[in-house]
Amino acid sequence: MLIAASTAFAQTQIVCLSSEDGVECSEYIDSFQTELLLKNWRMQQRAEGFLASGVDSSFTKGDSLIYYLSKGTKFNYINITSNNFTLGSEEYFPQKKLSYKQFNSNSKRLLDFMENNGYPFASIRLDSGQINKDTIQFSVFFDPGVQILYDTLSVLGNSKLSKNYLYNFLDIKPGELYNELNVKAIDKKIRNLPLVKVNAPAKIYFFQGLARVQLNIDERVTDRFDGVVGVAPNSANSEDNSLLVTGELNVELNNLFGSAKQLELHWRNYLQRSQLLDVGFTYPYLLNTKLGIHGEFNLNKFDTIFVNLNSKIGFRYQSQGNNYFQVYYQFTGSNLLTVDTGAVRSQKRIPTNNPFRIDNYGLAVSQSDFDYLPNPRKGYSIYTDFAIGLKQLQRDLQVESVAFPNPDGPGTISIYDTLNLRSLRARVEFKGIFHIPLFKQSTLVQKVGFSAIFADQILFNELYNFGGFATLKGFDENEIFASKFLRYTLEYRYLISQNSNVGLFFNAAAIENKLENSNDLIYDIPYGFGAVANLEVRNGVLSLAYALGSQQGNPIQFRAAKFHFGIVNFF
Repeated sequence: MLIAASTAFAQTQIVCLSSEDGVECSEYIDSFQTELLLKNWRMQQRAEGFLASGVDSSFTKGDSLIYYLSKGTKFNYINITSNNFTLGSEEYFPQKKLSYKQFNSNSKRLLDFMENNGYPFASIRLDSGQINKDTIQFSVFFDPGVQILYDTLSVLGNSKLSKNYLYNFLDIKPGELYNELNVKAIDKKIRNLPLVKVNAPAKIYFFQGLARVQLNIDERVTDRFDGVVGVAPNSANSEDNSLLVTGELNVELNNLFGSAKQLELHWRNYLQRSQLLDVGFTYPYLLNTKLGIHGEFNLNKFDTIFVNLNSKIGFRYQSQGNNYFQVYYQFTGSNLLTVDTGAVRSQKRIPTNNPFRIDNYGLAVSQSDFDYLPNPRKGYSIYTDFAIGLKQLQRDLQVESVAFPNPDGPGTISIYDTLNLRSLRARVEFKGIFHIPLFKQSTLVQKVGFSAIFADQILFNELYNFGGFATLKGFDENEIFASKFLRYTLEYRYLISQNSNVGLFFNAAAIENKLENSNDLIYDIPYGFGAVANLEVRNGVLSLAYALGSQQGNPIQFRAAKFHFGIVNFF
C-alpha cells in the first residue's frame, strides 16, 4: 500500500509517495501536475506487471489531499489463448507465453511498424482475462485500422516554394503510405529550412483514407546582396605598415524558380594585391529524386606570386531536410606569376611555389539542427569532408630553364629530372558549430574546425590560408598559412531580439606548417578576442566586430586592433 499526500491546491504543493523503498517528495505547482504524477506512477507499475495498480481512495486532511494507492498482484507472464494476427504481424508474437515486458515491447514494435507503413490507427486489445498464479491469460485482438495514404499538401501563407520541392524535402509525396516518423519530423525540418518563416505548427487532417498535411509558412527573404569593408591599421600585410582596407562582396540567390535552387558568388580583396572569387550552384532533387547536383568554381590570386584555380562537381543525396551525403570530383591547378630562378640555382631545389594539378575524389557529410536558423539559441551543425587524389608537379618553363650538370652523363638536366613528379595526397576537414542555451536569452557558441593535408611534399601555394572576420578574428583576412590547423572559438551571445545579438568572443588556432626552403616544421598558436554584434536593420543585418590578436608570441597591441563592419542585405 502506498500513500500520497499533497498540500492545498491554491499554493505550491508538496507531494510525497511512500512505499517499501522509502519516501519520495516533490514540489508541484497545481493539481494538473499532481494528476500527472499519479498517472506516471500507474504507467510505471503496469509496465512492471502490476496490472491492477491504481488509486483505491482519497480524502482531505487539513491542507493535504491523501491518496491510497495499491499495486495489486504482479503478473510476470501473459499467455495468449487466441489471436487474430494477420500475415506479417504474427512474427512479433512467435510464442504464446511471454513475459509481461516482452509482450509490451513486441506490441510497441508492431504498432510502430504499422503506423510507419500506412496504418496509424492500428491497435491491440486484450479480452477475456483469466488469472493463473503469476500468469494472466488473454485473447489478443489486433485491428490494423484503415490504410492511410498522403493527400496533396496544403500551404497557408505566402511562401513561393513549389509543392514538388516540399514533397521531396518532407518525404510526404501524394499517394504514398502514411509514415508517422516523417510526420513527426515535419516541424523540425521546416524549422531548419532557411527559405520560410513558420507561422504555426503543421497540422494533419484525416479523411476517407487520406492524410492531408497543412503548413502555415511565409516566405523568408534570403536572397543576399551585401558588401563588407575591413580596416586593419598598421597591418603587417600592407606596404610600409600603412592602413590596409579589405573588401568583400556577396551575392546569394537561394530560391530560384521556387524550387530552392541556389546560385552564389563571393568575392574578397584581402592582403596586398590578393583576391578570392568563389562561385557555387546547387540543384536539389533532380528529377524529383533524392539526388542533387552541386558545383563550385574558386579562384585565389595571391599577391604577384601565384594563381590557384579550383573546380568541383558533386552528387548529393538529401537524407533529412537539408542534411546530405555528397560524393564529388575536384580539380585543383596552380600557376606561378613570378619565379625566383636565382633561389633555384643556389638551393638546387624547386621553389616553395611550383605549378601543380591535383585530381581529387572525395565524400562529404553535412548534418544540422537549430531551433531558429537565422539566430539560433540551441542546436548544432557538423560538416566532414575527406578527399584523396593524385598530385602532379607541373614543369614551369622558367624553372626548367635553369640547367645543372648531368651526374650520369654528358650535357645538362633540369631540377625536375631529379624528382618524382606524381604522388598521392589526402585532405581531411571537419567543422562543428554547437549552440548551448544559457538563461532565457543567451547562448554559448562553440566552433571547432580541423583541416589537414597529408602528402610527401607540400608546396606553399597549396596551403590553407585563413584569418579574419569569418575564420579567426583579430587577424588580417587570410594572412595565416598552414598545412594542418585546429581552430576553436568560444562566444557568448545575448539575443537582444529575434534576429539580433551582441556578444564577446575568444578564438585560437594551433597551426603546423613547413618553413620555406626548409624541411623543418613551425608551430604557432595565434589567438584573438573582442566583441561582436549582429543587428537587424530593415531587410538586412549589420555586423560589427572589434578584435585584438597575437601570434608567434608577440604581445597584444591595441594600435593593431582589427575593426570589421558590414551589412548583409536581403531582398
